[in-house]
Amino acid sequence: MKKLILAGLCAALSAAVWAAPVVDGKISEGEYSNSKKVLSGQGLLVWSKDADGLTVALKVKTEGWVGVGFGADKMSGAYIFMGYVDGDKAVFSEEKGKGHRHAPVDKPVADKSAVTWTKGDTVIEFHVPTAKLPFALGTVPFIAAFSDTADLKTFHGDNADMGSLTIR
Repeated sequence: MKKLILAGLCAALSAAVWAAPVVDGKISEGEYSNSKKVLSGQGLLVWSKDADGLTVALKVKTEGWVGVGFGADKMSGAYIFMGYVDGDKAVFSEEKGKGHRHAPVDKPVADKSAVTWTKGDTVIEFHVPTAKLPFALGTVPFIAAFSDTADLKTFHGDNADMGSLTIR
């Protein structure tokens, strides 16, 4: 009986340790396997990759939109995930960067998304199945930006960052 209880406890702990992030617009302690401070410390970018896909969240202290793009180290060519909350309406969009502009994609790839605004922080969180990732895994260039305006068009000004992440 003790062995059965111990085996059940080990299975439960393993499931808790290896559980995929929950796409709920919240970033919980230990939820993600990777993190990076972005936007001069104003933002936190977190991500986890498992067999099912890639889950990403970006949290920034703003009342406006936040966005993160992958596949290019500038807006042009990046696949961008953006969102904001306006009153009780959460907006999430997938966009493709072209030049200094972006436009909605024809076929979104995220199968789950959430956008929240709590205590001054806007969070976008999303999951993309592995087969639908719009960029190659490995060392992936990224961009991150935000604005204090709750729309998808206001220019971010200096509120932008770029770099690379290892996603395997």
